[in-house]
Amino acid sequence: MRLTPRRRVAPLVLTMADLFSRLQAGVADRYRVDREIGQGGMATAYVDDDLPHGRKVAIKLLTPELGAIIGGEPFLAEFRVAANLQRPHFLGLIDSGETDGLLFNVMPRRVVARTTRS
Repeated sequence: MRLTPRRRVAPLVLTMADLFSRLQAGVADRYRVDREIGQGGMATAYVDDDLPHGRKVAIKLLTPELGAIIGGEPFLAEFRVAANLQRPHFLGLIDSGETDGLLFNVMPRRVVARTTRS
């Protein structure tokens, strides 16, 4: 039996601008993605406008690498559980899904009130 050498496949490298554009295009019918507000090891958060409801929300976009390793279904199942949690001091989940292979969830944008002293 003759073994053929494995072909090396270059990893897909996406820039933050690519991810931002793909997210914007994928959710344009429901949300207007404004700007990035934070980034961590598992996800990047963006501030957005919820177009149908006229409110500010935050979209948390799971890193594509993590989504590829674990797969989308466990995260979508976790989002479904989180959407049903109702606890004091807990920001609930508004929406979640997948667009163009990117997993995201949507939550209310927490607004920190400022006083005249600050």
